[in-house]
Amino acid sequence: MIGANAWPYLFSHYSCPFNLRIIFSTAAPIFILLNGASIALSIEKDKKYIYFVKRGIQLFLIGCFIDIYIWNLYPIYTMDILYLISLSMVFIPLLRNINKHFILVIGLFFLFTNKLFKYEYKLVELEITDRFSNVNLINLVNNIFIDGWFPIFPWLGVAIIGFYLYGIRTVIIKSKYKILAIGLTLITYYISTNNKVKIFNSYRNGYTELFYPVDFNFTIFILGISLIMMSLLNFEFPNYNILKKYGSVSMPIYLIHNILIKFYLPLFYQSITHFNYITFTIAYFSYYIILTFFVLLISSNLDKIKYGKFWHVGKLIGL
Repeated sequence: MIGANAWPYLFSHYSCPFNLRIIFSTAAPIFILLNGASIALSIEKDKKYIYFVKRGIQLFLIGCFIDIYIWNLYPIYTMDILYLISLSMVFIPLLRNINKHFILVIGLFFLFTNKLFKYEYKLVELEITDRFSNVNLINLVNNIFIDGWFPIFPWLGVAIIGFYLYGIRTVIIKSKYKILAIGLTLITYYISTNNKVKIFNSYRNGYTELFYPVDFNFTIFILGISLIMMSLLNFEFPNYNILKKYGSVSMPIYLIHNILIKFYLPLFYQSITHFNYITFTIAYFSYYIILTFFVLLISSNLDKIKYGKFWHVGKLIGL
């Protein structure tokens, strides 16, 4: 996700290769899917509902902070990913005592129902400097449910699918190779049936991901990713410590990467006609080096930041 979000601030989005756009488009579904799975894991650890409510409020406030103080936007209006995750933290635990198959039905309902609504491709972002009277309640509701960056329909369905799949992981373990094969087949179907010419100009506000909007084909792609991710969780892999550290501090890194793409990466932006690969490489790698520095800094002091004298800092950055 941090790579996908960085691209428009380094280079003209129209020059993003199709295969790279596919890779970029996997990040958000995986992030949301794992959010649903983490809710299921927390429920297994006997976390009370109030824990999820507090966590949801925390993430919601961080989302507001990012919109207001980094992007100078009215909060919630564009329904960015943290608002979706904060909602899922409050909503999905309510499904804990429902039959697992019915949970799947609910997830698929959210995932597929968005095809019935009219999608507004152009997303209007209201800056804080705009008058409050410019805030349109109908547009706000539409963005939350249908038109925003990550609206409830269909993205809440992705989190619910992650919650469901983690709940049946014992079944997945027994058939992990078959499930992996099905997932790869679904992704292959998406890639082979996608019309590269048709989607060449399908960039939303400069971002390169292919899920604006989430059409039927991309829904198949999401299901494929979901099956692959849940099957891979049951394979043995080498212990890549730095990746584990990224995962343990993903929310602070999400906050920091927003700061970097707003204030740091635009310093290196290049047009198509004046493009230098050395500048691009320096910018991209330095971006990851800075993020990795903060990953190591936060993870090495995790206990102090979460539970020690800096606990208030931990709350502010999403730990």
